[in-house]
Amino acid sequence: MAALLLLTAALEGSRRTSPEPRYFRYSRVVAGATLTGRRVCAVLDAGVMAHAQATLGDLRLMVLTNEGPVEVPYALTISQTSSTGIDDAHVLRREGSATRQVVELEMPARPYSEVRLHMGGKDFFATAKVTGLRAANDRNGTFVGTFTLFDMTGQKLGRDTTLRLAEASFPVLRVELERSGGVAPEVTDAEVPPSREAQVVFTPVAEAKVIQQGQEQVAKFGLPARVPVERVSFDVQPGQNFNREVKLKARAVDGKSAAAEEVAGTISRVRLARLGGQEIREDKPAFAATLGANIKDAATVEVAVENDGASPLPIRAVRLEMRRREICFAAPREPVTLFYGDVDLVPPNYDYAHEYRAAGRTEMVGLGVEKRNPRFIGRDDSRSVTDRHPELVWLILMGVISVFGLVGFRASHGKA
Repeated sequence: MAALLLLTAALEGSRRTSPEPRYFRYSRVVAGATLTGRRVCAVLDAGVMAHAQATLGDLRLMVLTNEGPVEVPYALTISQTSSTGIDDAHVLRREGSATRQVVELEMPARPYSEVRLHMGGKDFFATAKVTGLRAANDRNGTFVGTFTLFDMTGQKLGRDTTLRLAEASFPVLRVELERSGGVAPEVTDAEVPPSREAQVVFTPVAEAKVIQQGQEQVAKFGLPARVPVERVSFDVQPGQNFNREVKLKARAVDGKSAAAEEVAGTISRVRLARLGGQEIREDKPAFAATLGANIKDAATVEVAVENDGASPLPIRAVRLEMRRREICFAAPREPVTLFYGDVDLVPPNYDYAHEYRAAGRTEMVGLGVEKRNPRFIGRDDSRSVTDRHPELVWLILMGVISVFGLVGFRASHGKA
């Protein structure tokens, strides 16, 4: 029985782990990948995601030679935020009056480019002068910039209490808030997201125009199976201030899902000039929207902007986006082709993937037009007789085992 299991595993393993161009449904030439010895990366788009395995385990880079295809080891990367996530910034010192407030914030020991102040109050305008300090008792410091914070929810134009800085790493930030409308709100504490340099980069997977349906502007998409959606972004013409609620609904095309998947978000823009040269600026044209309904099945996706009686937005396009995924490798001397679409192939295990590090210089290359493989042969059609008829292996092995059993039985009884 052990011999039978080993033989069966060997036959199956050799069939499933042998990457050959004829077994792949799709291929794409990697343009510009002949930068010999350099580390290069190509962005994987929706076409690859739709036609490869869900795990991308069937991706293969190959150099096609007269002697046969040669695999090129690679590493897969996905854009993500710093592993540190969002940190808190606690108030070390606070002083002030009804019109002016000074707070010193203890910052995390890492680079940062945004500070989200937690502030109470509504319908206010405040100017924040920010200074970077080497320590809490530093009375000199480095001036960082002046920012306008506001709450205009009463006018349905949103709220912004974020300090958007050039990347900095001061241990302490001093924030001087001066009222320019309403009551100067109190800063209770703050949070610090990952540095802008460490934030997620997205790749479009689908784009659509909007149509007017009653009070809503609606964009509709047909999404292939296995294409991830992780953000929705809007291309809105400049010139109009707005704050709109958005609803996204996804449903599997085959209708097997029990209910539609829904995600809600908000988009906004504020551009206001005030007396004294102050300007209020806010631009949030996208929101996170991770969908699961389309991972295994094709899905229809509908994005609806709720105008609630306001004039329609001048939306040029709506985009569904995924976090950027890249395939990276050391460029050989010869041209490289990306193959995918082999449903039976098991993922590779390259030393290069374990040794690869995201840091360092990387050249970006492109993927050519997706082509169907004219020589494609399904593995079920190209198997040997014993692969296509595994019952023969069982019959042969059972016969061999029976013969050996009979011989052993006769030998033991003969000795007796």
